Amino acid sequence: MRYNRAVFLDRDGVLTKPLGDRPPWNLQELEYYNHSRRLIATITSRGYIPIVVTNQPDAARGNAPLASIKSVEHAVKEYLGLAYYYACYHPYDNLCACRKPSPGLLYSASADLNIDLSSSLLIGDRAKDILAGVAANCTTILFNSSQSERSKLFLNQPDYICSEYNSLASLLGSLLSSS
Repeated sequence: MRYNRAVFLDRDGVLTKPLGDRPPWNLQELEYYNHSRRLIATITSRGYIPIVVTNQPDAARGNAPLASIKSVEHAVKEYLGLAYYYACYHPYDNLCACRKPSPGLLYSASADLNIDLSSSLLIGDRAKDILAGVAANCTTILFNSSQSERSKLFLNQPDYICSEYNSLASLLGSLLSSS
């Protein structure tokens, strides 16, 4: 049996711009990074499956209607040409197995799409993303993150750290071609 390889991507902070410390709650707030489409194109051209894995707790917390959050999700999938998108809508950590830092979203995608997690990568901008990737045995890349997020990692350091898109593109070029 042949296993697929994936690059798991956090949404807010990697593909889309957060609004301060929160994600966009509606289409008017949704803004993409300039590199988002190129990043997806690089991943697919190397034979990997791009998969968004994202925590989206704001409907459950009462901050935004779920319909608005789902419309943002749909717009991201359409704009980036994504077939696979896994989201946790639970409000807080430790209430489920899917909310990052738990690796449940990655495990679900692996089961659904026959993915070899040890041959896959995770790109995220927060400690929770990296912890999920480490738990799932993925190669992890901390991207576009603040020093405070880096300090939350302690012993679970990412495999790589990239502060801007050009260094990430270069790193992916070498990692995805050598796998």
